[in-house]
Formats: sequence, structure tokens, C-alpha cells
Amino acid sequence: MATINAAYEVLKEPKRRAAYDVRSQKTEPSPVDNAVLGGARENLLRQGWTIVEERSNEFVLKNGSRQVHVSFTKRVDQTSIRQRSIRTTAFSVILAVHVEPDLKIPANAAVIDLMHSKLCGGKFRIRAIGNSSRNFSSQDS
Repeated sequence: MATINAAYEVLKEPKRRAAYDVRSQKTEPSPVDNAVLGGARENLLRQGWTIVEERSNEFVLKNGSRQVHVSFTKRVDQTSIRQRSIRTTAFSVILAVHVEPDLKIPANAAVIDLMHSKLCGGKFRIRAIGNSSRNFSSQDS
């Protein structure tokens, strides 16, 4: 009974449950994860940006004077954000299928949770249809 009560204490709190889910998830490739990342990549490439540099799961895009480093990953946590910020000082956008809760995201980065269509942190300006612009931040979600 004590084991059940302990499990319930973790599962009843959304933040603790999310942390548990992250720790307990298998590292096997998921067809859903791959489909979501592939769709996000295709959609982004149709937006009129020029590829300056490309690797299998990341690239650098340029549009006029704007340049952004884009990473596609199945999971993002604090360690992966720190590693990416060391590799580049340019503005970075991380598109992830699974996002660890309560991330501390540097000012030169944004994290997008693809499974929930949610900006989890960061701030950037995008040009929408009709040439109007809007600032988006994680507070808009």
C-alpha cells in the first residue's frame, strides 16, 4: 500500500508526473516522433528561408538580414539547451517532441513543444501572412 501511495503522490502533481515520464521513457525510435519532426522540418523549409548550413537534425537559415540556428530533437532538457548554447551564439530555435518542464532558456533561444503546439520559452519576431509582424513569447501561449 505504501508503494501505491508513493506512486500516487508523484502522478497526481503534473510537474512531478512530467519529470517521471521523461525519466521512464524508452529511447527507442518512435514513428510518431519521427513523423512530427519530419512534418515540422518540411513546413519550416516552405517558409522562404535559405539554408546556409545543414546537418541531419539541424540547420542554419537566413532570410534577408535575419539568421537563425534551428534544431530538431525528440527531447529537450536543460543539458541539451546548455550544449546548444555553447555551440552557437546566434539565435537558436529548438523544435522538440518532448519538452522537460521548467526549462531555463537563454535570451538568444526559443523552445517549441511540437506535440502541444506551444512556445515554451524565448521570444522572437515572425512575419505572418499578409506581411504583418507580431512578437511572440512564451507568455502568449
